[in-house]
Amino acid sequence: MAHFVVFTLESWLFVKMFAHRKVRLPIGYNNLQLWGYYYNPLAQPMDIELGNNVGSIGETSDIIQVDKYILGVVVCTLLVAIGSEFMQSILTRGARTFDLLDILCNASGSGLGIYIAYITET
Repeated sequence: MAHFVVFTLESWLFVKMFAHRKVRLPIGYNNLQLWGYYYNPLAQPMDIELGNNVGSIGETSDIIQVDKYILGVVVCTLLVAIGSEFMQSILTRGARTFDLLDILCNASGSGLGIYIAYITET
């Protein structure tokens, strides 16, 4: 029961912390890394003119927009609710066993918290 209540509150707070419905997530990558070549400026110094370019050579960033409720399901339900049981098993070195009922309580509590956040905003 405690897992259910805690994960309900956690998921509700996670979703409510975003002011807008769409969350902008920056995804940055370096073109040199995409080509399989990693540029190390310490090993291979390069003169860079810093005119209007703020980023490094070949760096681009894309921004994706994700609905905050979908982000809540992925983070709270899939990663945290399920991952917490695995982490408990790893951190206690097997003293605490893997419990499927805890995962169900965590996931259902997360789902309820996200649903309550959705209902209160619409």
